[in-house]
Amino acid sequence: MTASEITRVGVVAHPRKPVRDSVDVLVSFAERRGVELVVRETDAAQVGAGVAVVSDAEFAAR
Repeated sequence: MTASEITRVGVVAHPRKPVRDSVDVLVSFAERRGVELVVRETDAAQVGAGVAVVSDAEFAAR
């Protein structure tokens, strides 16, 4: 798989460390490349805007 074939990236947040700055970099990358970012409901509060929130089951299925 090449970078141009990537259409979705799953974000898993560290349970105790701040990740918002790192996620901001991912959001910027995703916007430029047309990539969908997804995060589990349990991690949604840590990542902020710009990332689609999905259930754990949907996250695993994607």
